[in-house]
Parts: sequence; structure tokens; C-alpha cells
Amino acid sequence: MDFDLFHEPDGAAIAPPAEPISGRQLWNGRLGTSLCFAVNGCAMATWVSRIPLVKHDLGLTDSQLGIGLFALAAGALCGFPLAGYGCAKFGSRPVTVALGVAYCFCLAAIPFASGIGSLMAILACFGVFHGGTDVAMNTNGVEVEGHYGRSIMSSLHGMYSLGGLVGACSGWLMLHLKVSTPIHLLSGAAFFLVLMGVAAKVMLGEKPTGHLDHPIFAVPSKPLIAIGIIVTCSFLCEGTMADWGGVYLRETLKTTPDFAVSGFIVFSLMMTLSRFTGDRILTRFGPVRVLRAAGSIAALGFLFALTMGSPVAALIGFASVGLGMSTIAPIGFGAAGRTEGMSSGSAIAAVASMGYSGFLIGPPIIGLIADTIGLRTALGIVVLLATVIVVLSRAAAHGQMERGSASAS
Repeated sequence: MDFDLFHEPDGAAIAPPAEPISGRQLWNGRLGTSLCFAVNGCAMATWVSRIPLVKHDLGLTDSQLGIGLFALAAGALCGFPLAGYGCAKFGSRPVTVALGVAYCFCLAAIPFASGIGSLMAILACFGVFHGGTDVAMNTNGVEVEGHYGRSIMSSLHGMYSLGGLVGACSGWLMLHLKVSTPIHLLSGAAFFLVLMGVAAKVMLGEKPTGHLDHPIFAVPSKPLIAIGIIVTCSFLCEGTMADWGGVYLRETLKTTPDFAVSGFIVFSLMMTLSRFTGDRILTRFGPVRVLRAAGSIAALGFLFALTMGSPVAALIGFASVGLGMSTIAPIGFGAAGRTEGMSSGSAIAAVASMGYSGFLIGPPIIGLIADTIGLRTALGIVVLLATVIVVLSRAAAHGQMERGSASAS
């Protein structure tokens, strides 16, 4: 895949790196960062593909599963600022590799949970290392982006989505072949460790910034608060698709286990395709129009799915949400990484903390509402949040690169 086809031509606003590197080093560096994004997405999708069976095997109710997923999100929120601090002190490369390796080991530990207590403990650690890796790899992506002299964040997030798609497809295959959860997750973790080893050898090594006088727990500056709210809504929608989509198909619509995984596959496919073309779309129409259209597509598509209440309609809804949510994280993280007065890691951690708070409040809310009025009604929160994105879409004009005279080449 030619990554150079996917970029934002507004990148002239990005400051050039202090020390030039060779083209080969730059290509390798981008490859290493891309592998980290892919591993992060694939490992999470691998876990997501097993959520319905883990829920069944442990005999969990909807609310218990929601509490378990709450632990994962809470762990992620703790991992964001710590990773930002670590990147400032040690540089993004060693922090990304260390957290990524620990992330893989936590994935391998999930099958050994014996109940809701042990599952919560494992998922909390899984969340810490997932969230920390997310911040560190985005920080490294901003460093690579600086050497390119233009934005590449959309394609990097496309690699995350591609990893999620691969993880979802492999999860479907494992379920179809009736492979047990321990074998699936252990073999996946081993493969991801190999990829992290390759990434560690070729990633660019960002020098520590030394900006350690800022608080570990930081909040976005005023220009980024509104876009942070949009990212929060987006991440809550994404988390709902990942955590509850399979359960909705399996238990509410009474599909087979392998068909239940197909919902996340469709969601991931649309997310991936949209992110690899997102830079050119953003350049042509601008972030405000893109977010307005994206929120509308997600809201109307998922409303149709819930109203029809059929498996095929549900897949259309998942595709609509994937298409609609695809461009929001690249917009938010790219802007955060260019925030003045803060290190890239801390700024990205601040926006990520806002965004992933959607993961924190979403799972328990969905679970509690589902226990009371049913999962289909509870999933209506996706329609509501997508509508909020439409209402706040004009905020995307803040915190973005100036649209100058850079060419589209």
C-alpha cells in the first residue's frame, strides 16, 4: 500500500524536524508506527470478537458485562496521562514498545478470568496498556509527521482500523472453526508480540522533550475543548459498536455467534476505507462539512437499523456508524499534537482522556439501560450522540491547520 496517497496537503503548517533523516529511515519509521497502530487495533478487535462468548461462559448479565467494560475504560483513562508523561521523559519510541508488549500479555491473560472480579482486574490492566499505547503511538506519529512535513495521521488511524478489521475477520474465522477462547487469544497475543518486535527495530526515536513541569493530568486548551467533546461522542459510539454490537446481534436479534461478529467486521471495514481516503475528502470539503455529513449518516443509518430490527438492517447501521465516525479521531489527535505550550504526548493525552471518557461512561450506561428497557432501546444513545456531533460540527474549525497554498500532491 502506498501511504503517500493518503495525506492532508495542509501539512505545510507543520514545523519541519530539527534533524533531517534519510528517506529509508523515514519509510521504516512510518512502517514501525503503522505496525503499532495495527497491533493496537487488532488486539482490541480480537478481544471484542470474544465478548459474547466470554459473557456466556462466565454467566454475566448485561449490567455485569457493562461493569467489566467500565474497568477497561477506567484503566485506559489512567494510562493516557501516564503515557504522556513517559513520552515527555523517555521519548515515544520506548514507551510505545514497552506498553505495547504489556498490552499483548494482558490479552493473553483474559481467558484465565474465572468470574467478574478477575475479569475486571485483567480488563483494567488491559485498558491501561491499550490507552497508554494509544497515546504513545500517536505521539510517535506526530514525530514522523514532522519529518514528512505534512499530515499523515488519517492513514495511521487507517492502520488502526485495518488492524481492527483483520482482528474481527480472524475472530469470525476462529468462531466458525470453533477454536476455543484460550487458543484464540494466546495465539493472537504471540503474533502481536512478534509484530511489536519488528516495530521496535524500525521506529523513529523521538527525543524526550524534557517538558515535565506541566501536570500529569492536563485538560485541553480552550480551542480544543469543543473538538474534544465531539471526539468523546465519537468514541462512545465506537465503543458501543465494539462492546455491544455483537451482543445485540447474538441475543436481541438471535443470530449465530459467527454472524454476531460480522457486525463489527462491517463497522471496521467502513471505518478503514473511510480513513484511507479521509485526507482528500477533508481537503475538498473541510472538517465542518465532513463532520456534519458524518454525524448525519451515522444517526440516520443506525436509527434505520434499530427501527427495522433485522440482522441485515443492523449491518447497514454498523456500516453507517463506521463511515460516520472514521474522520473524527484523526482530526482531534492531529490538532492536539500541534498544540503550542504542551508536549505532543501530554496534549494528545488530554484530548484522549476526553474522548475515551466515552468508553468510561458508555458501557455501564448501556448495560444498566438494557437491563431495564432492553438493549435495542439502550443503543439509541448512538443516534443521540451522532446528532450531537452534527450540532457541534462547526467547532471543527478550531484547532485545525490553516488551509494555505500547499498543493494536493
